Amino acid sequence: MNRFFLGLAFATLSMPQISFSQDAGSKSDLVAAINKLSQRDVSLVGSIDEELQEQPDVGGGIAGGMQRIVISSMSGGSPEEYRGDVEVMSAKSGELVVTSKEDLPGIKVYKSGEEVLCLQAHTKEAYTTAKLMSNLAKLVDWNALGSAVESASKVRSSVKGKNTEFRVVLDSEFIPDETPPLPPGLAAAGLPNIKIGNPMIPTVVEFTATFTMNAAKEIVGIEYSLQYNDPMKAIMANAMKGGGGAAIVQFGGGPGKQAKAAKPDGEADLGKLIVYDFDVAAKPSEKVSEFVSQAKAMLKKRK
Repeated sequence: MNRFFLGLAFATLSMPQISFSQDAGSKSDLVAAINKLSQRDVSLVGSIDEELQEQPDVGGGIAGGMQRIVISSMSGGSPEEYRGDVEVMSAKSGELVVTSKEDLPGIKVYKSGEEVLCLQAHTKEAYTTAKLMSNLAKLVDWNALGSAVESASKVRSSVKGKNTEFRVVLDSEFIPDETPPLPPGLAAAGLPNIKIGNPMIPTVVEFTATFTMNAAKEIVGIEYSLQYNDPMKAIMANAMKGGGGAAIVQFGGGPGKQAKAAKPDGEADLGKLIVYDFDVAAKPSEKVSEFVSQAKAMLKKRK
């Protein structure tokens, strides 16, 4: 009996100091802290990185079943979308600014309402910033984000030192899909700008957000993980089995739901995983402030 209690005491003392909670009070503190961000200019310093997920079907081979394997990690820039260290400034007036840490390759994007100014330096192809700005506009929409967290059913909190970390599973449809707008010619003809889901366009199938809150109940760190599906991979995998691509094209739901429903195990074929990892800074850097002034002056001249 004594030996049993000694062993139990030793196991308790050796456990890491992490607690998990579904406490509504903790969740309400998180929601309140997120909503407070909408009342001031917020500067986020960190990185945007991308990993490519492969989920091979090896059938009855050695491994068997489905696996998720990270086959590459890219940071610092790509011919399509910028990846690397960035600073994001979300102003309470609605302005959104993104500047890369590096100047070459690098980007500077200023958005205010419908006005967008992009300056970039690249050695190969120009970066596309439309999807970057579209995603960030949603990710820094603090009131909408607070509402999404409030309605989330999967919230886990862990105490780490003086901070509390909240991991929240959010609705993947919070992030807008990549359905292109109606071509200008058709729009000019008076046709309604109806979004038609394209099952070939990758969509977010998993969206998790991790918030770090300090003892003063202020958000000091945010990490967003956006897992996209890969409809083309699903079609290719199906074709390799002799099934063609018909199984992936299912109508009656969003593009993400179509791809997800096409797999017999209920899981989507995984594509890129984009991770936005930020610390909340006290104020914007001089680089951002200077670019904002420059952008406003350039846009004023253009009018």
